[in-house]
Amino acid sequence: MNKKGLSYVDWAISFGLFVIYLLAIFILIKPDVIDSYDSDFLNSIVQQGLEEDVYIDLTTYPLFIDTVSPGSHISLDLINNFQFLNNTNTVILDNNSNKLNFSRSSTRLNFDYDFTNGMNDFKIIYSEKLNYSNHVPFGETSISANYTIGIAEHRKGVYTTFFNDLHDIDYYDLKTKWGYPIQNEFAIEIYNGSDLTIGPELSYEYITPQIDAKVNVLMWSDWRINAHANNELVTMLIKTW
Repeated sequence: MNKKGLSYVDWAISFGLFVIYLLAIFILIKPDVIDSYDSDFLNSIVQQGLEEDVYIDLTTYPLFIDTVSPGSHISLDLINNFQFLNNTNTVILDNNSNKLNFSRSSTRLNFDYDFTNGMNDFKIIYSEKLNYSNHVPFGETSISANYTIGIAEHRKGVYTTFFNDLHDIDYYDLKTKWGYPIQNEFAIEIYNGSDLTIGPELSYEYITPQIDAKVNVLMWSDWRINAHANNELVTMLIKTW
């Protein structure tokens, strides 16, 4: 009986040691499992971050203002609601991509611009992601003018201003915002057109990968919104490691 009882004790001790051994192995290899991320997963995080913070959906409208006489203060009578004409999410550019100073009341749109006699062409740009403070005081000397707003065109692409704004964010704060693993790194390059031999026109690289680093690359063609609010072909390149 005593020998049999001792054998059960020995078996229990051996089993307990075996369990402790397995737990020790699991604890030792667990950090490696946590730190290992698939390259496609890392690339998708950066790509989604760009989609949210760098890309823009905007709508453009041609605007034609016919002035009887030249002047700097023109006022338009808005016969329709034109919700895209507001003092926050709207930019109006002339043919040289200069931003016009304007302000809207409930039914009037007032400009401070050096208008020429005859037809003046502009482009209205609207996006909920734009944030401008437009204000021009309405004066008694404003001259009414005839105008036409053309058909809307919708565009989506990389907005250079938003991309450059990434440099104002701490790299590790940007990782946290995008949900990127703190122990991994990333870099972004934007090339003009499809020629990658000239070098990137825009880039975001806080840490340069070491020579022996296994760098994963995701590349695709896309559109960039230029200063004229037109589309330009670019090549997007994401590096993760």
